[in-house]
Amino acid sequence: MYAEVILRPLQHGTDAKVDEFLAAIGAHVIDVDRTLAREAAQLRARHGALRLPDALSLATALAHGAELLSLDRALQRIAERESRG
Repeated sequence: MYAEVILRPLQHGTDAKVDEFLAAIGAHVIDVDRTLAREAAQLRARHGALRLPDALSLATALAHGAELLSLDRALQRIAERESRG
């Protein structure tokens, strides 16, 4: 989620570097619409410990057939279960 990625760089004045990096790797920021918000809510309903930012990130990845990159092992397990359907 872009807001999570950019928070600390904004605090340290390095946000332009992050934006340059994201552009260089071809990362896309996708708007959250009602459909994605509902899918995120459904994910949270199925996985009680899932926080909203993680649910939104996972819902977006699933909707766009993208791999979710995270260092959070619990989130990775949920993503694997959800992608298997």
